[in-house]
Amino acid sequence: MSTPNIAAGTIRSRRGRRRRRRRQRHLPILLFLLILFCLIGIAVFMLSGLKKSYSTSKRYPRFMKTGDLPLMTEDLAVIDPQEEYDASVTSSEAGIVLNATDKTVVYSKNPYERLYPASLTKVMTALLVFEKGGLDETVEVTKDAVITENGASLAGIKPGDQITVRELLYGLLLPSGNDAANALAFYTSGSVDAFVGEMNRKAALLGCAGTHFVNTNGLSDDQHYTTAYDFCLIFQKALEYPEFREIISTRQHVGNWISSDGTGMAKTWDNSNWYLTKKVASPKGVTVIGGKTGTTRAAGSCLVMASENEEEKEFISIVLKSENHDTLYQNMTNMIGKIKE
Repeated sequence: MSTPNIAAGTIRSRRGRRRRRRRQRHLPILLFLLILFCLIGIAVFMLSGLKKSYSTSKRYPRFMKTGDLPLMTEDLAVIDPQEEYDASVTSSEAGIVLNATDKTVVYSKNPYERLYPASLTKVMTALLVFEKGGLDETVEVTKDAVITENGASLAGIKPGDQITVRELLYGLLLPSGNDAANALAFYTSGSVDAFVGEMNRKAALLGCAGTHFVNTNGLSDDQHYTTAYDFCLIFQKALEYPEFREIISTRQHVGNWISSDGTGMAKTWDNSNWYLTKKVASPKGVTVIGGKTGTTRAAGSCLVMASENEEEKEFISIVLKSENHDTLYQNMTNMIGKIKE
């Protein structure tokens, strides 16, 4: 009497095994599809996020508790990357003018496009040094500060020289000394690699989603980039230090230090900003406070700076990748001319 039940059970068991084998055969396909859908979802989320806003509270919630974010990242009006710009204002790849007093946008073109910053990088280098402090401490220059790349801008320091941090900052920001950048990195963090790690950490804390550094000076590298908007955030933070403002507004400075053989050294460093050297006139009613230039073949001609209008409102402006120095200043003049409009 039990034979039919046994047979039925055997049939059901065979069917169950077949179903399990089918599921096992289909499992890799299902897993692949699941992973694919997840990757597509992440990509869509990231792209849509970049196209919408640059809200620090949404994109960097863990940094909101650090207290290290400038108000600019929260209060500045969001720049819509899809918003059309007046192409007649600048021929550069990217440009921005921000009202740092009212936290509003005066003009923007390609604000989130990743570009090479060239020696604008040295603003971030200086920022970390100002945060460390000790500007009157003496630094002994090591061989690690030596730059051998042909055509690199130099402050003129040599291994064994004794020079203060303050003088190194002048050598960094006026003649754009790559050797000064490396000497400051060793003073601050003990090595260039450790210092670059701090540069990237600081960029993240400031909400710079499109920025990554691999060196202290801005020599071209595929992994060394920023955006016009990001760099405005970096420059805004540096402007909080009176000593930074003093240096970038200095037209000429004589650097003094002790050479390795014990003799005194003196070198004249000129500001590379043509507005400060009076080679180019700023628009009427606009006073240029100071800034930082940068030029490489890959980056083109770049400039970030602070200006003030007749109402004493402060503006930050940046031009990235102009064709040459002449067009750089024509582009910047056109842009800061909109401050009065």
